[in-house]
Amino acid sequence: MTDYTELEKLAKSVYEKLTYDKWHVGENVFGNYYVYADNYKGMGRQHIATIPANQSYFGDLQKFIAAADPQTIIGLVEELNELEKAVYELQMNDPHLDFISQIRNAGLHAEWNELLDKLKE
Repeated sequence: MTDYTELEKLAKSVYEKLTYDKWHVGENVFGNYYVYADNYKGMGRQHIATIPANQSYFGDLQKFIAAADPQTIIGLVEELNELEKAVYELQMNDPHLDFISQIRNAGLHAEWNELLDKLKE
């Protein structure tokens, strides 16, 4: 299981500094895409990143950066935490689920369907 505490802490730190809606990708200007935040309160755009538009190896990096804004990261971490809690509660209520989880974590899930069929018998 991965610990997302540091990622969540960093996202909240950025979010506290930039009050904004979401991150956006500006149009191609002078051969660059600009990712920016805007709080729509007259402070203008806050520059986040500059991505060269004429370099194909960047792909859609500007769209990825804009999509991975702190609000989105915080939401994903919260969802993951809720899912982990739900899985833990299910495992506590059914010892078979804990056993299956251990098998999957050990990388022994190649015969997953066969194992589930045997457990159902």
